[in-house]
Amino acid sequence: MLCRLAISNIAVIDKAEITLQDGFTVLTGETGAGKSLVIDAITMVLGGRTGRDIIRAGAKCAVAEAAFFGKHPAADETDMLLLRRELYPDGRNLCSVNGRMVTVAGLKEVGDSLLALHGQHDTEKLMHKANHLDYVDGFAKDDNEREVYKEAYRARRDLLEEIESLEQDDGEKLRRLDMLRFWIDEIEAASPVPGEDAVLEETRDRLRHSEKIRLSAARAYGALCGEEGSARDFLSAAARALDDGSAYDPRLKEAAEAVRDALYQTEETAGILMDIGEEETDGQALEEAEERLDVLHKLKSKYGGTIEAVLEHLDSLRQEQKSIETADERLKECRIRLTEAEKTLSEAAAVLSEKRKKAAAEIAARVERELAALDMEKVRFAVDIRPKEYGESGADSVEFFISTNPAEAVKPLSKIASGSELSRICLALQTVLAEGADRAPDTMIFDEIDTGISGRAAQKTGEKLRALARRRQILCVTHLPQIAARADAQFRIDKSDTGSGFSTTVTALNAEGRIREIARMISGDSVTERTLQTAEEMLK
Repeated sequence: MLCRLAISNIAVIDKAEITLQDGFTVLTGETGAGKSLVIDAITMVLGGRTGRDIIRAGAKCAVAEAAFFGKHPAADETDMLLLRRELYPDGRNLCSVNGRMVTVAGLKEVGDSLLALHGQHDTEKLMHKANHLDYVDGFAKDDNEREVYKEAYRARRDLLEEIESLEQDDGEKLRRLDMLRFWIDEIEAASPVPGEDAVLEETRDRLRHSEKIRLSAARAYGALCGEEGSARDFLSAAARALDDGSAYDPRLKEAAEAVRDALYQTEETAGILMDIGEEETDGQALEEAEERLDVLHKLKSKYGGTIEAVLEHLDSLRQEQKSIETADERLKECRIRLTEAEKTLSEAAAVLSEKRKKAAAEIAARVERELAALDMEKVRFAVDIRPKEYGESGADSVEFFISTNPAEAVKPLSKIASGSELSRICLALQTVLAEGADRAPDTMIFDEIDTGISGRAAQKTGEKLRALARRRQILCVTHLPQIAARADAQFRIDKSDTGSGFSTTVTALNAEGRIREIARMISGDSVTERTLQTAEEMLK
């Protein structure tokens, strides 16, 4: 339930707060006073599309807050839920749910589950055949049946696509096989090994610089084991000197052993360096390494950038080759599976269609009852369900039909021309669909529901909204006294000239205020004792 709405800097509204209760509440006021701005504020705080032109001139930002009470996954431990949205001139939005920052989309996801706003846009949606199937599905609560159907539909679609691929002409298959064999032979002939290119690059670099390596090793050998003044000579002298005193100090003995170990390592390293220094340049090995690297480079450039990628591509080529070579066998198998898939799809479509037809009959009966309560007793309403080609949503074409004249056959809802009839028809439809929808919001707002109606039709509409308010919180923007008089609570929207511009205020009306406001709605500015008396009688 919407408990409170707070608005700041929205168009001509500086600040306004509306505290709401259960039941039926109306917003009234002169044309142009700003009743639609309250609806705009609600749209804004629910995450709806909102233009920057809604920001009050000169204001830092527009702010809308809405407090809801009731069971909801996002509510706090007291069942309260506070939605807030700030809109800035540069287009930025700051949104939060119970103080937790969310995106506009996140705000809308929560808002859609809390409140249903029915205005001109919803009327237009109801008029379009393309939306009728969704309305019936929502009423039918056929999520499970639709999911079963979708799985069957996708399985059949995938089989059809595979069969189409397998049925390509033999000439194309042979051409593709020739190409596959060429690519496979090219990779298999090279027999690349993961990591091989890195090893080859290291070998190539070593062979390219073999002369420099040899000279470096020779110089290092001379420094370690040269004829005189080498590292080996100095280490030998140090070891002998330490040996002389080691009998008197164990520390010198340990030092002598360490020096002698270094001497052994030096001689061993020198032997390795001597072998390196005597190596000859292997031009053939270098040429073979470069040729092999060139082969691998071409493969990598052509098939994926790395040897691992080349080998993965080889696997996919082999799989495709095998797939084409076994295509005839798989085609027979797919056709057998398609027969079963067609049967499964047909059964799923029939189950879904049957559930839709039952829902359609119930929708039609309920809408006619609602219309009768709105002084349209002889109106006939029908939900037309016809078979169509299988599609993602099923094998049903759904459209709402209606006849407002007993002498005429039902026609598509989109052909209805009368504004009075359309308003009541849409109210009846919205009422039925909202009641049948799964997890329908507890709050419903009706804007422009009184378009084109007056007199008895207006009175019936007011009574219908009041009856609906026994099950849901109803908020309605209206200019008709017959509807306003049926409300449990009423707010008046006023716009005044402040001298520096216009300002709109929202005022909760007490019993006396309601009498005066309804009297104004009856007679305009010329409120008389008689109209006041009439207003008072209407409120009884």
